[in-house]
Amino acid sequence: PFEGLTIGCVEYADYATGYDITFPKTTNAAFNNQMDEETNAWIKACRKHLLKVKKQNTSANPKMRATERGFAWGEVEYFSKNVISGFMTFSNTWTPGQKLIAFNFDLNNDHMLYLEDIFKNKKDYQKYIRNYIKKQIKKHQLYSDPDFKKWIKKSKFSYFTIRKDGICFSTKYSMLYGRQSVTIPFQQLQPFLKKSFITMMVE
Repeated sequence: PFEGLTIGCVEYADYATGYDITFPKTTNAAFNNQMDEETNAWIKACRKHLLKVKKQNTSANPKMRATERGFAWGEVEYFSKNVISGFMTFSNTWTPGQKLIAFNFDLNNDHMLYLEDIFKNKKDYQKYIRNYIKKQIKKHQLYSDPDFKKWIKKSKFSYFTIRKDGICFSTKYSMLYGRQSVTIPFQQLQPFLKKSFITMMVE
């Protein structure tokens, strides 16, 4: 099933600075262009910051060795002849936290998939999703912990990725609790799904 899926990589390093990024590549030019846009924007931002650091520190001070670094990587959650989905995570030493991008790409029609492409407009699918997630997080093994409970109840499951068995909704990354996810099976979502999407998921 992974025929046609490879990994692209860009690396740079000098005495004090560096960055590396890995990202998925397919035989689909439109998807690859989308990944190139995301990766090139991140690389450009890294280079701008690292150039500033180099100008401020012209000597080879041992304390500065490899102190400024950027890391970015891709995770593919689902790949078929019709769809590829996953995450790109961007991180560096000079900005707190991580930037997360979820991608769901229609390989047949060369465009990103959004919730409105998947769900019927007339159905209140968003309410169903919210209620389903609320029920599932109460079953989490850490839900009895007051701090986790407070965090998870405030967290928005604003990222989604298509999986083989359903649609996965995820939070932002937390230093304490990582990225939490709830997958809603297609069987549960079927009344809300567009026929075109159901057809696309049948390989």
